[in-house]
Amino acid sequence: MRLLPQVTEAGTRAGVTAKCWHGIPAGTPVTAAMGDLQCYMLATLQSDTDAGLQCVYSQLLNCI
Repeated sequence: MRLLPQVTEAGTRAGVTAKCWHGIPAGTPVTAAMGDLQCYMLATLQSDTDAGLQCVYSQLLNCI
């Protein structure tokens, strides 16, 4: 039994919508997304020497 989708790189086409959903037409391409931390870092960091910290409500500290 396969319960989870195959892991793919962000931006990879995962398929298309099977039917209209909240105004999004059937056949619209769907791609794999990045996680919220990865998106935050990608949008924030300007160069390879930059670093970022994200403190969240669960008291975890993420550093990339």
